[in-house]
Amino acid sequence: AIPNAMDIPMDSVVMGGVPANAEGEEDDDLPMAFVAPGGADGSIARLAEELSRSFNSQQAIQKFSLSPAGLQTLSTLDPQSYGMIVGKARMLEQPKVGAQLASFMKSQGGVTCAHLAAGVKAVSSVSRVGLVKAVAPECSDRQANAGLVAEELSTFDAMMCEAALSAK
Repeated sequence: AIPNAMDIPMDSVVMGGVPANAEGEEDDDLPMAFVAPGGADGSIARLAEELSRSFNSQQAIQKFSLSPAGLQTLSTLDPQSYGMIVGKARMLEQPKVGAQLASFMKSQGGVTCAHLAAGVKAVSSVSRVGLVKAVAPECSDRQANAGLVAEELSTFDAMMCEAALSAK
């Protein structure tokens, strides 16, 4: 069985962009079906499911964002959801996924230090410094709340991230 496969009646299949009946004859009276991309339902649970099956986390998130509901979800993530998504990404992609999510959030006030701190808690220890360096410059409240992020880092990691966390 193919995951997420759907059975579509042959009398209403779109072949090559042309509505066709069961015999393959063009039929302008048949409605054309549209199957929405990955984030059609726009839920965090759906995105988490997609990430768990994906070999490319960034691509899964991009696909999820193609639907209006998915894009709305990504642009309004709360810190807990942000952390969960970044944590579910493949380990080597976690910093890039964190930055990718931050870019989706720009239209709704942007990523905050609370988001980044939740991400730092959720990712692999080897991804923490990379995540902070990738996302901290985008934090809208970095000057006031960088300490939230630093609290989640080891002393060594905090030292490595000092420049990224300092407001410019």
